[in-house]
Amino acid sequence: MTIERDLAPDLERALAHLPSVPATSYLTAARKVRRRRRIAGGSLAVAVLAGGVALGSSLIGSPEDTPVATPGSLDTTTEIPVSGPGLEGVDAFTTEGVPEWAQEYGNNGPVAITEDGTGRLWVAPGAEVLRSVVNPIDGAGTQEKPASYAVEARYEGETVWVLLPHTMDDPGRWTNDFDLWVDNETSQFEDRPSLAERLVHFVGPDSERLAAGNSVELVRQLNGVDLPQWQTHPRTSVAEVRSGGTTWFVVAMGPRHGAPFYTAYDQAIVEADDIEGFVAWLGSHS
Repeated sequence: MTIERDLAPDLERALAHLPSVPATSYLTAARKVRRRRRIAGGSLAVAVLAGGVALGSSLIGSPEDTPVATPGSLDTTTEIPVSGPGLEGVDAFTTEGVPEWAQEYGNNGPVAITEDGTGRLWVAPGAEVLRSVVNPIDGAGTQEKPASYAVEARYEGETVWVLLPHTMDDPGRWTNDFDLWVDNETSQFEDRPSLAERLVHFVGPDSERLAAGNSVELVRQLNGVDLPQWQTHPRTSVAEVRSGGTTWFVVAMGPRHGAPFYTAYDQAIVEADDIEGFVAWLGSHS
């Protein structure tokens, strides 16, 4: 038995009030939280609670090879202007230490939005912003007072993607295309379909059969797929589709209660030649 399967039943009960997504999605997020926070001696169960509640929030730990900037140990009030190719048109600054408002659960990400209502971008000490998008969430914020940022940054030896103030992710988890990632992440705040939902959808409320979206070719699909490492639902189908010259694999799940949900993976990420290979990949990467 894996620790994921051992914890899954308790996790399902503990997170019953949260959106209906596979339990292993929270476990995957928890592993990310644990890896970035580098909790000494912390258990996965502790990380699950943080990951399940924060799921994608800006939680990044301190690098082993860089001095830790703890509150009060370094100046967190003096602002140092930051500029560069990735910050064109952005009012950005850094500080010697990490302000409390830039932390969550005692940790910080590479960037944060100031708490003073100005919408300025704070960049963590040692972080390098590679590129940024001001107000990627349509209808939120103004140029004078941005309400959101999409940022690709290099921090603690890793490249990370951040949608402030909501999400942090790793490139290559399901796509290597930053612009596509931003489009997908902002969709949930703009009341429009995600990428996966635009690729395929169930043909009806009780059907396992999938239909392709506009300008999408449905190559093949498997119905009634058994994914024991994921939360079990009455309907689970997997599709291979092509769109815009890219091959995608999509997992479609229909819960007993609530709307279906879909997850897409670029074939170049999973390195699977066919749909069976993708299902096997899911089993080894969950």
